[in-house]
Amino acid sequence: MMNTALINRHVAAVAIQFGAYATPLESIVKYVAMSMGDDAPDMARLLNYLAKAETHDELAANYEVGLWCGPGRIWRLVSLSTPPTLEAIEHRLNSYPDSVSTQCAWCLIDEKNHYATELIKVFDLHNKPIHRRVVHRQCFKPFTVMLQQYERVKK
Repeated sequence: MMNTALINRHVAAVAIQFGAYATPLESIVKYVAMSMGDDAPDMARLLNYLAKAETHDELAANYEVGLWCGPGRIWRLVSLSTPPTLEAIEHRLNSYPDSVSTQCAWCLIDEKNHYATELIKVFDLHNKPIHRRVVHRQCFKPFTVMLQQYERVKK
């Protein structure tokens, strides 16, 4: 029996280490297995576990990790933890992605022009679109939480 809680903790640790990582799932599995050391299940079982939608839901809900397969069979592993300080939040909000129409404002993964349809617009507390900001569906909640924290403090 696999210790799924242990696996999830190591997936979260790898996500925090990278911040955001776009790669085939096999590469993510290798990093998680290296993080786990001798406690890692065999690669095939770990790959199967991380490919499940239920695992993605569990990671997002309880470990602040986004894991999903995007276009081109490239997987995204993203830390969904908001910055710990107001200064870090302000820095993130004042820094624009290099490509404002194809790059997620949260994880900074660039989806290139042909995959930009994966990104959605972000709105402020007054339901006005935020200029030059698009995010992945999975990155929407932490970006919005970060934005709301900032706007509440700055009132």
